Amino acid sequence: MSHRPHETKALLRYLFGSQSNHYLSVVHGNFTIASTCLKLLSSGCFDPALSDETIRTCISSGAYVLQSYAISQWLEHVKNASTEKACSQQVAKLCYAIDKFIHKRVNINLVESVKVPTSARGEFQSFQQDLPIYEKLMEIDGFMKKRQKGLCLQDGKVNRRSHQPNTVQDV
Repeated sequence: MSHRPHETKALLRYLFGSQSNHYLSVVHGNFTIASTCLKLLSSGCFDPALSDETIRTCISSGAYVLQSYAISQWLEHVKNASTEKACSQQVAKLCYAIDKFIHKRVNINLVESVKVPTSARGEFQSFQQDLPIYEKLMEIDGFMKKRQKGLCLQDGKVNRRSHQPNTVQDV
């Protein structure tokens, strides 16, 4: 199935527009999807020490079906969830999922080495109530942007090696 942005936009307008009587909430949807992505990426099926047999079991159970989407989109859903319409209960639940992901998958030393652009400060406004999570989100955002451009630094030098896609760390 190919990705067609114009069809996606039309579907989103239909699902979240007035014809649905605003039954679905874009903000709530982004919280739910971000949380689901983070739970998947924090799950045991992504542990680096898994045996080949366990990996085969994870594959046959469908554990990796959403891997590519979760890796590439979790942070975008977090950004999209961070609006003035976000309720504190949703933010707290997502902060918990983010914290679990950070502790399980993020190489703090590598992420902290990235300078946070001032433009990122507004993208995570709902998370300012949890300052450590807010700061880590901005650092991860800066790291991911550099990684997308292939400009991650290692020992002060540009490192164009691949990075594990399901983590925010160097291999």
